[in-house]
Parts: sequence; C-alpha cells; structure tokens
Amino acid sequence: MIGHIVGWWPKKLLFQPKSPKVTGTTFKKWTILIYLNGQNELGPEMNQAKCKIEAMVPFENLNVVIEIGRSHDSLVNILRPSYQKNSTNISWHGVRRYQITGIKSFFYCNSNA
Repeated sequence: MIGHIVGWWPKKLLFQPKSPKVTGTTFKKWTILIYLNGQNELGPEMNQAKCKIEAMVPFENLNVVIEIGRSHDSLVNILRPSYQKNSTNISWHGVRRYQITGIKSFFYCNSNA
C-alpha cells in the first residue's frame, strides 16, 4: 500500500511532520482519531461522549482527534419527539474535527446535547 501512496504523492510530502519550532508544539508518539457518528438521532449522545473524552486528557504521548458528525436538530426531533435542545448548545450540522487539548468546550459540555 505504501508503494501506491508514494506513487500518488511526492516523497517529500510523505512522513515529514512539521518541526515543533514551526507548530509551537511537541511531537507525540501516537495520534488517535475517534469518529463519533451522530448523523441520526444520536447526536446528543455523541456530544456527551466528546465531553467525556475531553475530561480524560491531557495525555503526555498521545494526540487525540475527534471527528463528530451531527444531523439537523429537526431530524433529531422527528426521531425523538421527547428531545429538547438546551439553549446553551450551539446548533450545527455536518462534520467537524477537533483536536482535544484538555480545555473543555463550555457551550457543548454544560448541556444535554
């Protein structure tokens, strides 16, 4: 598989992380991507999972990246009529990616959705 990747990408772009001097960060040994699929009525639960993961960091040798998908609130209301959106929750839909740094998202983590 690597041979195919090398064929598609210039070798100078492969396996060349940016210098910590450029990014202002330190290299970490591992990076984990967690995908939380909330493109259905489970959007509120995916947000709660994100908040629990944020509470677990910082990790010394681990980068944690979360990709979370959410559907329109109207779909959640159709599939779960009892769902009530908290007024502090920012409404959005689509897919977003977050690097978890240990700072909790106030607007997302102090609500039920």
